[in-house]
Amino acid sequence: MRRSNIIYWHRELGDAGLTHIDLVHWGFNLHDYYHQNGGEARVQRILASARGALEPKGILAVSDHIGVAGMNNRKLHRVEIAHIVNQIEQAGFRIEARSDLLANPEDDHSLNVFDDAIYRQTDRVLIRAVRILNRP
Repeated sequence: MRRSNIIYWHRELGDAGLTHIDLVHWGFNLHDYYHQNGGEARVQRILASARGALEPKGILAVSDHIGVAGMNNRKLHRVEIAHIVNQIEQAGFRIEARSDLLANPEDDHSLNVFDDAIYRQTDRVLIRAVRILNRP
């Protein structure tokens, strides 16, 4: 069912020109930016852009494929939850909740997320955060 008050708008970083947004969802590719050249700095630029577009009580939702320490998470297209949380908090957000809605205890975290054995069934995390209001 299409809602009249919801708009899906996909734009490149810095190209959207949006403000007063209630919700920003960054889904299943934070790991790509985190593991590429410029990693944490690139993630911070994206999160700063999201933070700047959000209303004072706006929500940031981040979902991604869970990686574990000691694995080649870059190759597996995964990221450790601690890295996600650290990046979100560093960007001026406060974690409100972490959901296991997308969890899959059968995923042993050793397969690439595109492997047929686990594709679209990875162990994933969903994090809800809000802007810290007293930060610029």
